[in-house]
Amino acid sequence: MNNLTDSRAGKYYAEIYALTPKEGIVMATVSARTMNANFSWLYSPFLIYGSLGIFFGIFFISMIIQIISRSIDFKRTLLTISVAFIVASVPISLKTALEFTSTQTRAVPEDIPQNIIIQQKTPSSVVISWNIQTERLGSVRFGKAPLNLDEARLTISNAGQKSSFHSVELTKLEPGGEYEAEILSGDRWFNDQGQPIKISIP
Repeated sequence: MNNLTDSRAGKYYAEIYALTPKEGIVMATVSARTMNANFSWLYSPFLIYGSLGIFFGIFFISMIIQIISRSIDFKRTLLTISVAFIVASVPISLKTALEFTSTQTRAVPEDIPQNIIIQQKTPSSVVISWNIQTERLGSVRFGKAPLNLDEARLTISNAGQKSSFHSVELTKLEPGGEYEAEILSGDRWFNDQGQPIKISIP
């Protein structure tokens, strides 16, 4: 965290490149099994058994037709096996492709607040602004240091609307006071490397 003070105006100013989740840093790689609930059916055992059923079903039906017509041919049998294998492998291939795509697109956390700027607006207020990679709800809880969550005040960003850019004004601060804050992005709280964000009012 870089703390800078505007000596001309005597106002507090600070910048933070990015915050970290309060519960700890989240690894970028996540199991594809938990990536997208819309494709939960891909993990059903019926997918594998169904593919095997399709393979043997096509094969046996083709063989029965050849036996009835008394025209069993090795090349035709080989072609039947190839077609049955291709058709049966489609569900498995789809599952693999969707897992890869989902993992690649969701590997980077999208709700981490970045480019945080804390700038004093008046002798008793500061504005905290930040941006994220996707639209999320945002808010700030703050209070005198050390931060007491039971007594912390909550200020909601953007009138409770989802956005990729957030700006919150913290008011009724005391001159000379030391304050701490945490930012809510989406459904997770963030702080500065495991510690609340520090705010010092001149």
